[in-house]
Amino acid sequence: MKDEKEAIAWPPPRRVLGETPFIALVPRGLSWVGAGGGGFYNGNTAFSGVDPNLRAELPKQDSSQQFALTGVVEISMPSLARSTRGAAGKTMSRVQQFDLRLFCSTKNRIVGVLGDPVPITVIQQVPPPPCESLQARCEGRSVVLRWTSQDLGVLPKEGEPDLVRLCIKTSTSEETMQLAADETEFEMGDLEADTEYEFRARFENSAGSSADAVAVCRTNAICPAPLGLTCSIVGTAHVQLRWAAPSQIGNEKTKDLFQVKPEQISGYSSILQVVAADVDNQEDKKHQASIKRGKSTIVNTRPCWWKTSECKEDRNGLITALLTGLRPDTRYCLSSFRANNSMGLGAPCPSLEFWTIPLTPRIDRVRVRQGQVLLALGEIGGLCVQHYEISIWREGQREEKANHWKVQFSQLLQEHVPESGHGPEELPHEVPLPFSDMPSVDASIGKHNIRIRACNAGGYSEWSAVLSSPAISRQQGADLAQAALIAAIGEPIIETLEKVLQDSKGIEFEDYRYVHEATYLLQRLKEVRRNLQEAAKQRDPERLRQALQTARDEKLPDLQKPEALLTKLDRIMEGLESAKGIAVLRVAIKAAEQAKLPSDLIRPYRNRLKDREAAQKGLELAMDVAKVDVLQNALKISEGMDLPSEKEAQEKLVQLEQTQAALMNAMQTKVIPDLSGALTMVAKSGLKEPELTKKARDMLSTLMGRREHVQKELDKATAYRHPGKLKKVIVSARLAQVNLERIRNSDAIRKRADELLDDNAAAVGLEQREKALEAGWAFNIPSELMDPFQNQLEKFKILHEAIQLGDPDVLRGSIEDCDMVGIKNEELMEARIVYRDWGAALLRVQVETSAQRTEPLRKALEVASAVGINKQRLDFAAQALCTLELRASAEKSLREAIKERKLEPVVEALSAACAANAYDYELVLEAHELQHVLKTKRADLATAVAHADLSCLHHCMQRLREHPTLPGDEMQGAEDLLQQLRESEYWRLATLFDNAEAEQDFRTGVALLQRARLAIACGVDVKPSLLEHAEKWIKTAEANQTVKIEQELMKSRLEDSSSNKAPSKTVEFTTTSTLPLGAVRGELDVAYEPPGLNVFTLPREVIECTIEVAMPAGAPGEIEARQLKAATQTFALFQALDKLVGLGDTVEALADMPELVPGDKGRRHRRLSVDKVSGLMGLPVVIYVRDEHRSLDIVNAMCRRRCLGFDLFSDDGYNKDHAVPTP
Repeated sequence: MKDEKEAIAWPPPRRVLGETPFIALVPRGLSWVGAGGGGFYNGNTAFSGVDPNLRAELPKQDSSQQFALTGVVEISMPSLARSTRGAAGKTMSRVQQFDLRLFCSTKNRIVGVLGDPVPITVIQQVPPPPCESLQARCEGRSVVLRWTSQDLGVLPKEGEPDLVRLCIKTSTSEETMQLAADETEFEMGDLEADTEYEFRARFENSAGSSADAVAVCRTNAICPAPLGLTCSIVGTAHVQLRWAAPSQIGNEKTKDLFQVKPEQISGYSSILQVVAADVDNQEDKKHQASIKRGKSTIVNTRPCWWKTSECKEDRNGLITALLTGLRPDTRYCLSSFRANNSMGLGAPCPSLEFWTIPLTPRIDRVRVRQGQVLLALGEIGGLCVQHYEISIWREGQREEKANHWKVQFSQLLQEHVPESGHGPEELPHEVPLPFSDMPSVDASIGKHNIRIRACNAGGYSEWSAVLSSPAISRQQGADLAQAALIAAIGEPIIETLEKVLQDSKGIEFEDYRYVHEATYLLQRLKEVRRNLQEAAKQRDPERLRQALQTARDEKLPDLQKPEALLTKLDRIMEGLESAKGIAVLRVAIKAAEQAKLPSDLIRPYRNRLKDREAAQKGLELAMDVAKVDVLQNALKISEGMDLPSEKEAQEKLVQLEQTQAALMNAMQTKVIPDLSGALTMVAKSGLKEPELTKKARDMLSTLMGRREHVQKELDKATAYRHPGKLKKVIVSARLAQVNLERIRNSDAIRKRADELLDDNAAAVGLEQREKALEAGWAFNIPSELMDPFQNQLEKFKILHEAIQLGDPDVLRGSIEDCDMVGIKNEELMEARIVYRDWGAALLRVQVETSAQRTEPLRKALEVASAVGINKQRLDFAAQALCTLELRASAEKSLREAIKERKLEPVVEALSAACAANAYDYELVLEAHELQHVLKTKRADLATAVAHADLSCLHHCMQRLREHPTLPGDEMQGAEDLLQQLRESEYWRLATLFDNAEAEQDFRTGVALLQRARLAIACGVDVKPSLLEHAEKWIKTAEANQTVKIEQELMKSRLEDSSSNKAPSKTVEFTTTSTLPLGAVRGELDVAYEPPGLNVFTLPREVIECTIEVAMPAGAPGEIEARQLKAATQTFALFQALDKLVGLGDTVEALADMPELVPGDKGRRHRRLSVDKVSGLMGLPVVIYVRDEHRSLDIVNAMCRRRCLGFDLFSDDGYNKDHAVPTP
């Protein structure tokens, strides 16, 4: 579109573009208005011109001098930051919208616009503000970091930081992490003890990063090991520990400088372990295993912790604490005992091993056996008891006269007795003591007092409670009781055994065998008698027989009545088993019921009677139904029952089976005569299978109807003469039992149609195909079978026409069409060979065209024309050949120009080669480099000749002699000029040396020596004798002046000593200079004045700013008085600025101020600017930076809105009243 309304074709004509078209960036939203000669408007405002920095001229083609409508131009993007600074404090956007447009122009006047604008958005990137402060606060092994950014007022959105980068560094490691931009605090844990950490924080965004803020802190050390850990008091479940506190607490190096809380010991920790006791023999192992059986698993280790408040410290500095929750009679190891401070666990002290004492043993009972007194222990005291101490004395006797024994743990006894239904039961442990050593006691009333205590490696337990036990006299009368038991066992009578066992109860025998035997015999006799009575009551023959046999074995008396009852029951059961038929079985069941046999025994025979009656009824019903399967099932059920109707049912079944078999065979063969005969047999036999019979009749009707239908279909297919369909119908007719003569006639017609179709399929060539098609149409073969052969013939004719045309693409399409319709390969062989030759020739042409080789392309075109390819198909290769010939000519001209090394021919040849798209990239690159070098050297040579400076021209000629060099005629004039400059410099040096020697100016002589050495380096032929002579008189003149200065100083001191205070003579400067207001750049030559004059040091950097100071309240007309008061307040501000700068820096005011403001009124000043509306006075200030720090650091410090050194971790660390004014 032209002018946003007129559609034109691309490329546009030159008259539309104009003489000077260009591409430019213009504000978005411009619209073209054609009224009044045409122009752009932004709303109602006319757009007069385009910024020259935002436009680029449309380049021209070198060959045709036409404007290039495709290519690349470069336009510098506008700087929004520069625009913002120049806006005098106004708020301007950092994002600006532009449109890229193509303008039509003539004589730098816009006459139109082409195309749609391309929208472009320019975004100015702003780095983030610097990080003002970073502070660290340690608390044990964690540190909290807090930071703030400098408040520089309202920042643009592009200047906001994207993230905070935090770096943590130690002497052995370094780590960097990223945090969100709004984060101002970060907590880091797992710090190493006694380690110095350096933290750095800075803000980052896409434009860059701010300066780092640094904080350094050191963590406290861990505590050393406690001293002298011992166990002072030992109990069964607790011990008392004693130790001395560590010598240090960990803050000796840091003095808690970086910690929030002062360092202290918070407590002590340790690990308590159970140490496995040593087992000396197998008996002890069994003892420990028996004790552990049935109990839960024991935890072998646990951590222990004592707070400082739980520990007690005595006057000697020793600390005690209780360790509770222990197990009795256990060996413990207390390891890793450490003191804890804020850094965690300290160094461990050596491990401590100790034992807890056993529990107090408990005696449950006392018995005497085989000459030993056995004390049964309900509590043994522990698993690691070494021995027991027992005391026994008579009742009423003093304990001091008791008898004492020591029994080892390995001597304890323990028996296992069987427990009914639950396996063996473990008896308590028993302590054996000799019965003969017991104190003597009256057998009738005497008792013994017994107590016991246990001992292990930790010491003795407490004494057990005193147990009083009867004496051994109870053993008297045991022999008479044993004789009565033997007699009762010999005559097994239940009543006698019960009486003897009752009399011997409570007596302890040496041998309990007879007691156990009599008890077992009594229980067995009672059980046999009870089983026999229950069996006779239930009248079960088998159970009664077993009970009688057991009673006979046990010799139980009075068994006649049970034996008679068993004989009667056996006779009734035999009658039930042998009963046959229905009537006999019914009589046998009645006899069993009268004999009161158990219902469980009679129930099977009753069920047998019911089954026989039901089978008889089922057999009669099956004969009435007259079905084979029903009658078979009924006979199978009645088998072995001796039923009355069983023979008649078997004869009926044979007749029904024969009829059903004939009917099913006819249905399987589906032969019409067989089906008719089988239906006749069904009517005679009376077979009642309605479904089968109906199915056979329906099948016969279906077969006859199908035969008539297939016969009609056969006549239609014979008339249509489709071989495939006719074959299917013939098969159906044979299956449908159609007349064989009709089937033979239809099959002959089918064979003839197949022969004609085979002739068409086998035909090769145009003549054979036409004859075969004619015969097929004459026999009236359907068109659906003949159309494919007709289509093949037409495609075959088109293939011959494509060969005559000579186009490979057309020939390939015809071959593909022939393949698709099914033409034979032998018919397509000739066409494929022709296409192969054409394809090879055309491929060679395309390859040579892509390779851009002239001679091979020419030969390939000749071969393609020779094989018969159409010339129009080869037009692209002919055009490419012409282009290659033009390119070869351009490359040849470029090589000749490079050999001559003249700038103008090289430029012309290079332009021609680029226009011809030269293929030799290295040649073009060499020409570009040669053009650049020749232009640069020619320009350098002209500059050096124009300056006529010896050093510049000398170095320039050295560079020009390097390859590639300029032609000799261009360098000859510069060589002559260089020689003249060398000669002139030599005579100038000689003259200056003579003048300096005459005046004895050794400083000038030193400068001339340096100048002479530089001249020698530039090729000036300075004689060595001249330099040697100059060095000699320079040394002599310097020594003479030194002696003169010393004499003058001595004279001056003598005059000062003779006069009290003579006025000093004012030394005036020979020259004056003004300090620069900007940074000093480049080289600076300093010429030193004679001794006694001051030498000024110029500043490295200069900072100029305006500080706004709020004026005191007052009347509007009292401006001067208010300024004087403001100046008084400003004096404190200058003192603060002096603290910010270095020792060598200077802070001065650039305005007329009262005497309170330091400064030199002899220098240039600016006038104060007072804003009467806001009441602010602008104070211009200059800072001359001479120390080794950057001016940016001073600016960052001045721009802070907070007091220097405030605490980020305190709420009142920032006081707004102490804020520094913002420049």
